[in-house]
Amino acid sequence: MASLFTETRCKLYFIAALKRNCLGASLRTCSTATTTANEQEVKQFSNIASKWWQWDNKNMPLHALNKVRVPLIRDVLLGNEKSCKINHPRPLNGYKILDVGCGGGILCEPLARLGAKVTGIDASPEIIDVAKTHALRCDRVFTNVSYECTTIEQLSRKEELQLYDAVIASEVIEHVDNIDLFLSSCNQLIKPGGKSIITTVNRTPLSYAVMILGGEYISRIIPVGSHDWKKFITPKELTKKLAIDGLNVEFLRGIFYNPLTNNASWFDDIRVNYAIVAHKPYETIEQSDIQSHSSNTTK
Repeated sequence: MASLFTETRCKLYFIAALKRNCLGASLRTCSTATTTANEQEVKQFSNIASKWWQWDNKNMPLHALNKVRVPLIRDVLLGNEKSCKINHPRPLNGYKILDVGCGGGILCEPLARLGAKVTGIDASPEIIDVAKTHALRCDRVFTNVSYECTTIEQLSRKEELQLYDAVIASEVIEHVDNIDLFLSSCNQLIKPGGKSIITTVNRTPLSYAVMILGGEYISRIIPVGSHDWKKFITPKELTKKLAIDGLNVEFLRGIFYNPLTNNASWFDDIRVNYAIVAHKPYETIEQSDIQSHSSNTTK
C-alpha cells in the first residue's frame, strides 16, 4: 500500500509539472544531424571540470556508482574465467575498453588499475585535460589509460578502426543528441563477441520525481538543468535499438543511489536508474560479410 501511494504521488507530481510546463525549462534541441554532442550539455559539464575529482560536489553520485559499475564490467568481461582470475591483482589484463563520455576519468581509472587498456573519450577539452592530469598521479593508471577529445561518431569514422572488448556508455545516453547515431557508432567499435555496457535513466514518472524534482531542485545534489526527462530511455526502447545492430541483451537490473550515505547498490526496481549489458555475436560480422559478398556477386 505504501509503495502504491508513493507511486501515485509521483505521478501526480509529474502531471502537475507538465501542467506548469516545468519540463519546458529543461528541454534542449534534439539534433538529427551527424553529431551526438549537445553544445549546451558539453558547456555545462566543462564548467565543473576543475571539481571532477572532489568528493564533496555534484559528482559524488558518479564516484558512488563505481561500487556497482566496476564489478559489473569486470565480471562481464571475465565471464567463465572469473573464478580463476577474480583474485588476480590485474584480472582485466589483455582486455581493451572504450569509455564513451568518460568525463574526468572516474570510471576509466579503476578499470586501468585492474589491468585493462582503457581509452576514454569526451567532447569537452577542459574535462579531458583534467582526466589526463589526474592519471599522472598513478603509474598503473597512466600506463594503461589514454584520453582523446572527440565524439563517438568521429572515432567510428577513422580509417583504421580500433575495436574493443567492451564499449561503455555510463550516465551518458541521456545527455546526447541523436541517440541512434550514438548507439550505432558505439556498436560499430565492439569486437565480435564483445559487450555493450550501459547505465542510464528510465523514462518514468518516478524517474522525473527522483532525478529532476528531487535530485536537481530539492536536494540539489545534481546541477539544475542536467537532465531532460524526454531524453531518458526505457529498457524496452534501448533493447530494440541495440537489436538493430544485432546485439542481444543478457543483463538488466536497477541501480539504487542513496544520497544520504552516498552509496550505490543493485536494485530490483528499474524505474529510475538501470544497467544493461548486451552481447555482440560473432555471427553478426559473419552474416554481414556474407550478405555483402552475395550483393557484390549479383551485380
